[in-house]
Amino acid sequence: NELDNGDLKSLVETKSVMSNDKLVINLYIQTMISIASFQKATKYYHIDTHYGNFLYQKNIEKGFYHYRNKGIDYYLEACDYNIMIYDFGLAEKIKKGKDSAKNIINDYITINYAFINGDQNGWCKDNFISDDISNTMIFSMDTLMDLEPTQNNMEIPY
Repeated sequence: NELDNGDLKSLVETKSVMSNDKLVINLYIQTMISIASFQKATKYYHIDTHYGNFLYQKNIEKGFYHYRNKGIDYYLEACDYNIMIYDFGLAEKIKKGKDSAKNIINDYITINYAFINGDQNGWCKDNFISDDISNTMIFSMDTLMDLEPTQNNMEIPY
């Protein structure tokens, strides 16, 4: 963390960042990838995915980042910021069962608030995010909430 340039909270409070739809989408995707990478690599869920626990480094790279998941290639354009998850003090081991599955999903739900305007109960208090993006993030969060597991032995995806 000594090498970071700030956290997602400071980006959310920056008009030039959050009023750029393309950049907001990129930051959101990076945030989701960092959660998934953490969960898959460590077999833990984070539990504390607020915007202060995602750090960024300024980036000068151009081009695309290549990701592969289940044999499918994904490309994300490099942008001005690289997002990484931080502060694992509350993280817990993923176990089988409904409660663990809920915690996995909650890691993704919580951080959605960073990409929603304050007038829609999000964390962007100055409403810099376009209505289209803010509404899409609300839809994303609602969709994740609908994934609530119903089986006690729901298979863990990692």
